[in-house]
Amino acid sequence: MQPELNGVFEKVNFTNNSSIRLHINREYEDYPIHWHSATEIIMPLENTYSVTMNKTQYSLKEGDILIIPPGELHELYAPPTGTRIIFLFDFTLVSNLKGFSSILPVITQPRLITRELCPDIYEEERELLKKIADEYRESNTLWEATIYSMIIQMFVLIGRNHFDSGGLSRTCAPTNRRNISKNSTRFLSLLTITIRKIFPLRPWRTSPASRNSIFRGCSSSSRTLRFTTT
Repeated sequence: MQPELNGVFEKVNFTNNSSIRLHINREYEDYPIHWHSATEIIMPLENTYSVTMNKTQYSLKEGDILIIPPGELHELYAPPTGTRIIFLFDFTLVSNLKGFSSILPVITQPRLITRELCPDIYEEERELLKKIADEYRESNTLWEATIYSMIIQMFVLIGRNHFDSGGLSRTCAPTNRRNISKNSTRFLSLLTITIRKIFPLRPWRTSPASRNSIFRGCSSSSRTLRFTTT
């Protein structure tokens, strides 16, 4: 399905009055040059996929992840056969988090995440994107909040990696995860406080098990933010 274009601007039709749209794309036609106000994340599941952005050609292999920031002109080139996740979401909620102010210049640039370029965070990023796709398909209670919690974790990983590598690359650089910088620690502390304000748990009147399930995408490792009530 070709995008709904006004010139080169694409109007993104989000799902069910939400601010999210995800589809498993199997189309073989190319998408002409366009831009949109949503952030777009692409990950091929079968075969390759190509994106041209800022005169740079990104040739994605299966499992590679490309993050296209809002406002970036880009073209998409599909092979004759293949499947890929195409995920778009409103970046406003994320960009307004106070904890993200220090890394906005990082997460508003194109990001290519591959096993070779990002060995420290690649597996976690790929698993989070798969969980987002599952959550979107299942449409559980509070599915949008759950997906945004996983989007936030994806950007937390990118921010940590950027701080720890000294900001040397627009992709990723090898890092020592045991030696988190002071800036990264401060960023995560501010982020935790902000998320509690945006997603207050007490008014939902749910059981502890239900509350924990809301952020199950953020509890899979020892490096994960934990969300608790008092």
